[in-house]
Amino acid sequence: MDTQYVPPKGALIGIQEWKRSKFLTVWLWFMLVTQVVSVPMQIIFIDEIVAQSPNMSNSIIYILSLGGIFSVVSTIALLRNKRWGYWGVVAISALAFFVNFYSVGIGAAITGLAGLAILTLGMSIGGRNNAWRNYS
Repeated sequence: MDTQYVPPKGALIGIQEWKRSKFLTVWLWFMLVTQVVSVPMQIIFIDEIVAQSPNMSNSIIYILSLGGIFSVVSTIALLRNKRWGYWGVVAISALAFFVNFYSVGIGAAITGLAGLAILTLGMSIGGRNNAWRNYS
């Protein structure tokens, strides 16, 4: 009898609880905080944003703000291990890409996709323990 009893870690007996990688957790919290800060700032400083970019209009800023709210909801879904949150972030990133391309240029549009690339990397790391396999 050399084996030692190891109690189960999950809520159900015999099911191991999955833990998200620290990298992905930090990135998701970073995304959440930046969106929660940037959405109100877009609305507060709407005139300054429009003045700096002649192709930008108030209606585009409001659409981006609504997209930011949806991004917050999607990020919260990712923090709750829901896969649909990733696809919400993809949709908002696509919207932001086209708006950035139209209003600022291709450089800013491509740079804006960096966050999506980092999120995708974070979801993929971990081998058999990656987020893709464990998100529902």
